[in-house]
Amino acid sequence: MKYILIVIVSITLLSLSACTAYVFNHPMTISTKSDPVKNFQPIGTIKTTSCNYLFVLIPIVSDPRDIYDNLLAEAKKAGGDTVIDVQVQGTDDSFFWIFPPIARFCFEANGTAARYK
Repeated sequence: MKYILIVIVSITLLSLSACTAYVFNHPMTISTKSDPVKNFQPIGTIKTTSCNYLFVLIPIVSDPRDIYDNLLAEAKKAGGDTVIDVQVQGTDDSFFWIFPPIARFCFEANGTAARYK
Protein backbone atom coordinates (compact mmCIF):
# COMPACT_ATOMS: atom_id res chain seq x y z
CA MET A 1 0.00 0.00 0.00
CA LYS A 2 2.83 2.35 0.87
CA TYR A 3 4.52 1.72 -2.51
CA ILE A 4 1.34 2.40 -4.44
CA LEU A 5 0.99 5.77 -2.72
CA ILE A 6 4.63 6.62 -3.52
CA VAL A 7 4.09 5.71 -7.18
CA ILE A 8 0.91 7.80 -7.41
CA VAL A 9 2.58 10.82 -5.80
CA SER A 10 5.66 10.43 -8.05
CA ILE A 11 3.59 10.21 -11.22
CA THR A 12 1.55 13.24 -10.17
CA LEU A 13 4.65 15.32 -9.43
CA LEU A 14 6.32 14.31 -12.69
CA SER A 15 3.25 15.07 -14.77
CA LEU A 16 2.81 18.50 -13.15
CA SER A 17 6.47 19.45 -13.47
CA ALA A 18 6.73 18.56 -17.17
CA CYS A 19 4.10 21.04 -18.37
CA THR A 20 5.17 23.91 -20.58
CA ALA A 21 3.02 26.81 -21.63
CA TYR A 22 4.16 29.45 -24.10
CA VAL A 23 2.70 32.92 -24.23
CA PHE A 24 3.52 33.36 -27.92
CA ASN A 25 5.06 30.75 -30.20
CA HIS A 26 5.56 33.16 -33.11
CA PRO A 27 5.52 36.95 -33.39
CA MET A 28 2.02 38.35 -33.66
CA THR A 29 1.46 41.57 -35.58
CA ILE A 30 -1.43 43.98 -35.36
CA SER A 31 -0.75 46.46 -38.13
CA THR A 32 -2.44 49.71 -39.03
CA LYS A 33 -0.61 50.12 -42.34
CA SER A 34 -3.69 51.15 -44.27
CA ASP A 35 -5.61 54.32 -45.04
CA PRO A 36 -5.75 55.73 -41.48
CA VAL A 37 -1.94 55.91 -41.35
CA LYS A 38 -2.04 58.71 -43.92
CA ASN A 39 -3.38 60.95 -41.15
CA PHE A 40 -0.39 60.42 -38.85
CA GLN A 41 3.19 61.63 -38.83
CA PRO A 42 5.54 58.91 -37.45
CA ILE A 43 7.93 60.07 -34.73
CA GLY A 44 9.91 57.00 -33.73
CA THR A 45 9.91 53.43 -32.50
CA ILE A 46 8.83 52.66 -28.94
CA LYS A 47 8.69 49.45 -26.93
CA THR A 48 7.54 48.07 -23.61
CA THR A 49 7.83 44.71 -21.87
CA SER A 50 5.38 42.87 -19.65
CA CYS A 51 5.77 39.63 -17.69
CA ASN A 52 3.38 37.13 -16.14
CA TYR A 53 4.39 34.88 -13.26
CA LEU A 54 3.37 31.51 -11.87
CA PHE A 55 4.31 30.74 -8.28
CA VAL A 56 3.34 27.31 -6.90
CA LEU A 57 0.32 27.09 -9.23
CA ILE A 58 -0.81 30.65 -8.36
CA PRO A 59 -0.82 32.82 -11.51
CA ILE A 60 0.14 36.48 -11.23
CA VAL A 61 -1.02 37.87 -14.55
CA SER A 62 -0.93 41.47 -15.73
CA ASP A 63 -3.91 42.91 -17.54
CA PRO A 64 -3.24 42.50 -21.29
CA ARG A 65 -4.96 45.83 -21.96
CA ASP A 66 -2.17 47.60 -20.07
CA ILE A 67 0.34 46.88 -22.84
CA TYR A 68 -1.28 49.47 -25.13
CA ASP A 69 -1.54 51.97 -22.27
CA ASN A 70 2.18 51.52 -21.60
CA LEU A 71 2.96 52.01 -25.31
CA LEU A 72 0.79 55.14 -25.36
CA ALA A 73 2.65 56.53 -22.31
CA GLU A 74 5.96 55.93 -24.12
CA ALA A 75 4.56 57.63 -27.24
CA LYS A 76 3.55 60.68 -25.21
CA LYS A 77 7.07 60.87 -23.72
CA ALA A 78 8.38 60.93 -27.31
CA GLY A 79 5.94 63.72 -28.23
CA GLY A 80 3.28 61.64 -29.97
CA ASP A 81 -0.48 61.35 -29.66
CA THR A 82 -0.99 57.70 -30.60
CA VAL A 83 0.68 54.36 -31.34
CA ILE A 84 0.56 52.68 -34.74
CA ASP A 85 2.02 49.45 -36.18
CA VAL A 86 2.00 47.46 -32.93
CA GLN A 87 3.83 44.13 -32.84
CA VAL A 88 3.71 41.75 -29.86
CA GLN A 89 6.13 38.84 -29.45
CA GLY A 90 7.53 36.60 -26.75
CA THR A 91 10.98 37.30 -25.33
CA ASP A 92 13.86 35.09 -24.27
CA ASP A 93 13.52 36.32 -20.65
CA SER A 94 11.01 33.58 -19.83
CA PHE A 95 11.99 30.75 -17.49
CA PHE A 96 10.54 27.81 -15.58
CA TRP A 97 11.94 26.19 -12.43
CA ILE A 98 10.71 22.79 -11.36
CA PHE A 99 11.54 23.14 -7.68
CA PRO A 100 10.21 25.42 -6.33
CA PRO A 101 7.66 25.68 -9.15
CA ILE A 102 8.16 29.23 -10.38
CA ALA A 103 7.73 30.46 -13.93
CA ARG A 104 7.98 33.77 -15.76
CA PHE A 105 6.55 34.37 -19.23
CA CYS A 106 7.50 37.71 -20.80
CA PHE A 107 6.44 39.43 -23.98
CA GLU A 108 7.47 42.63 -25.70
CA ALA A 109 5.35 45.11 -27.62
CA ASN A 110 6.90 47.38 -30.25
CA GLY A 111 5.15 50.20 -32.03
CA THR A 112 5.58 53.53 -33.75
CA ALA A 113 4.81 56.73 -31.89
CA ALA A 114 2.87 59.09 -34.14
CA ARG A 115 1.30 62.53 -34.15
CA TYR A 116 -2.02 63.51 -35.72
CA LYS A 117 -1.47 65.64 -38.83
